Amino acid sequence: MGLPARGRLTAGEREEQVSFGQFVLAYVSGMCGLAGLRHLAMASPGGPWNGRRARQTRGGPAPDVRPALPRSPETGPDLVRYTGRRPAPVSVALPETVLEGRSSLQADGGCVGQVTIRAASCRGSAHMRDGKPRQDAFLVSASADGRWIIAAVADGVGSTAHPEVAAQAAVAAAVRLTERAIGPGGLGPHGWEPIFRQVADEIGDRLAALDGAAGNPRPGRTTLLVLLAPADPRPGRTAQLAGVGDSPALLLRPAAGEWSLVLGPGRTSGRVQDDVTAALPPGVDELRTAALEWRPGEVLLLATDGFANALGNRSELSVALAAEWERPPHLLGFIRDVDFRRATFTDDRTVVALWPGTHDRRH
Repeated sequence: MGLPARGRLTAGEREEQVSFGQFVLAYVSGMCGLAGLRHLAMASPGGPWNGRRARQTRGGPAPDVRPALPRSPETGPDLVRYTGRRPAPVSVALPETVLEGRSSLQADGGCVGQVTIRAASCRGSAHMRDGKPRQDAFLVSASADGRWIIAAVADGVGSTAHPEVAAQAAVAAAVRLTERAIGPGGLGPHGWEPIFRQVADEIGDRLAALDGAAGNPRPGRTTLLVLLAPADPRPGRTAQLAGVGDSPALLLRPAAGEWSLVLGPGRTSGRVQDDVTAALPPGVDELRTAALEWRPGEVLLLATDGFANALGNRSELSVALAAEWERPPHLLGFIRDVDFRRATFTDDRTVVALWPGTHDRRH
């Protein structure tokens, strides 16, 4: 038999090309693990475990090997997590600040010592509709000696000018200043206040440098939550937290499906609830601190209220995430979880989650 004509594929080559394209689609779509395999199985003729190649009849036409048509959201695996009542669709307007390096989505993951970290920040549908930038921010780092994890989450107050700038300035200053202040045992009991005062000053300086910021009656404001945690969380070692505003620190015990509030508004109730928030600058007088001994099997989370308020009390979302976050998910799956869709919950949402006693391994 001669070679196929240039530019044409044999049936076997077409099948290989289709199968590889379906695999890439399943992976990139975030359908990781079983969900991705399910997508591939339902799209591939005969399923990926069939092992049989399409037969080509000698002298006859090649078999019709075509990828499955895209399925509707009602029948196919969702690329978006819906929870509760589905919201109405919104037109997505791209904000101008994307050109300045502040994207609508920020995410990262990996491990520091014996702690696995996942972090994601997503623009909410209200800001999508209005063409406003994401006003949440996060930053995660490790100390120079690798013994400590430093993480910060901030939520710019949308009713003020340039809240996204205030949030970015807050997390950058908080992580840098916290690392400088670390002592042999972390931070002392009064170590957080000078850090937050200097952060407030740096936010003010950053906002003052913006064009048209001088004399603005509502200059930028932001919440701030900071974590200093050991990278080797052995018994007796504590994670230390400090915050201003309504961005909470949460503790998830997946085995019990239990979410509890470690630091934030409404702490005495043990549940997450909204509150009128304090913010930086100035806001340092509203500083809250906490420390906890962090054990394997517990997930420590820093979040903004756009995520925390949607959890509710034994809601569909809280039950589903408690099960899925028993172990660190793939980063694409974590982004999907944080970027959920639920009617009336349209704010930006940010989560930094830490699993102790685990090591991030990917295949």
